[in-house]
Amino acid sequence: MTLLLLLVAVTARAQDGCDRACLESMLDRYVDALIARNPSVLPATPSAVFTENGQRLELGDGLWHTVTGRGGYTLRLADVERGQAVWMGTIREAGIPTIFVARLKVGGRHIEEVE
Repeated sequence: MTLLLLLVAVTARAQDGCDRACLESMLDRYVDALIARNPSVLPATPSAVFTENGQRLELGDGLWHTVTGRGGYTLRLADVERGQAVWMGTIREAGIPTIFVARLKVGGRHIEEVE
């Protein structure tokens, strides 16, 4: 019975929110927007919280001004049950290869948090 309830809860979450493919797509969309320096293309809620290195900023500030390209390594992790996903990989910042990690919280197919 517990397993059935868990399956129903996970299925409901996937239907109402974002499944694994949706979360991974959100990660890719975020990194693409970052590289293009264009946060306006993101499906973010108006109240989305953006933090960088523990500092709350406006979406489009910070790294958004210094990123210059995508690197060659990407790892995506998705937690469908909690509506969160992590992108770990490499980017170029001011032309220098850099490790980049971002966590997204997604609700109703909109980005609510970026860390």
